[in-house]
Amino acid sequence: MTYTTASFPIRTAGDLCRQTLAVDVDTRNRDVYEVFEDDAMIMNIPVTENGRIVGLINRDSFIRNLAGRFRWDLFSKKRCSKLMDNSPLIVDTETPVPDLARQLLDPDKPYRLSEGFIITRADELLGTGLTSDVLAAMTILEKMASDELRRHRDTLSEIIEERTRELFLARQTEEKQRVENTVAKEIIDRLMLRPSLQDDRLSYWFLPAERFSGDVIAAAQSGAGVHYAMLADATGHGLTPAISIVPVLTLFYHLVAQEPGLDRLVSEMNRELRQTLPADRFVAASLVAIDPEKRSCRYWQGGMPDLLHLDPKGEVKQRYPSFHPPLGILDFDQHTTEIGEIVVDPGDQFVLFSDGLDEATSPSGEEFGIERIVRALRRNGAQTQIEVLRDAVTQHLDNSSPHDDLSLLVIDCAYHEVAP
Repeated sequence: MTYTTASFPIRTAGDLCRQTLAVDVDTRNRDVYEVFEDDAMIMNIPVTENGRIVGLINRDSFIRNLAGRFRWDLFSKKRCSKLMDNSPLIVDTETPVPDLARQLLDPDKPYRLSEGFIITRADELLGTGLTSDVLAAMTILEKMASDELRRHRDTLSEIIEERTRELFLARQTEEKQRVENTVAKEIIDRLMLRPSLQDDRLSYWFLPAERFSGDVIAAAQSGAGVHYAMLADATGHGLTPAISIVPVLTLFYHLVAQEPGLDRLVSEMNRELRQTLPADRFVAASLVAIDPEKRSCRYWQGGMPDLLHLDPKGEVKQRYPSFHPPLGILDFDQHTTEIGEIVVDPGDQFVLFSDGLDEATSPSGEEFGIERIVRALRRNGAQTQIEVLRDAVTQHLDNSSPHDDLSLLVIDCAYHEVAP
């Protein structure tokens, strides 16, 4: 029996089984000899007694025992049990070939290497097997295992090389993205951090959820002395909303220089965003225009938390909710650009903030809430309102990152001239 890799898989003793007729224990040796003579392919003959396996006759051992002077005359007429192996190796058909090989190589029974073995299923005789077949199968199995190991090694090497390339490309992409983000942040910071934000009537604070913030603050004074301010919150957080807000910033500063009136400013910004933003993007905004000469504040609220009007002690005089939709969702008409007006007393303040501030959530799931904002804005101690609020929010978050951008703008209604 010749084995090649094409004839595999050979996994168990049953795969090596040679069907062989058994002889009874009382069969004479001369009759066994005739069986071997009639079929040169028979190497082993099982011996049974009342259907039970009791031994194995190996061709080479049997013929060797009959050879020589007088041995034929001595043994040929005797029962075959005289020349059989009465303790042959008997294995189940499901025995794995490696386990079978270990049994054949048992140092306590070295004769097994030169003789065969018997294969059974549930103690029923199936046939016999040859040691040479086992050794040949083991050689091929070892070669197949070696080939499989080499394939795995080659595959692993390819995977490692591929992952190394991917990691290198990822690092290149990451570095490129880092540089691009740095440039983008510098551009956005320059667009937002105008000299007009240095006005001592303004104080503000940002806490972005990511490197980029979708919240922006803008402030500028018109030639007529009207002080315009805006806090805007673009959908989402990160670079995308930060880019979305650029048209609003550019248009805000461009229009304020033209003395637009708050209603036109709102209308033009909405028109620009309707043309530039995707359908699922919008910008919530709070805008105020404080006129020191008239001692009034005109305001517009679109999709933002309440605008807070404070007295000189930091107590809330009035809260002005948002009745208008955010910018960029629909075309505005006279109703959606309707402007509110507030009488302003010396020392009053206006507070604008994004929903990320009052919705800042603690690790336990509790929102910061408007009431905490109101308490922090009351004037007490040496800390500024911004410092008190920042400390309160930081303590509330307990070192966890906010889920949304946080921003706050406090405007003092002081009546003195500041250059545009």
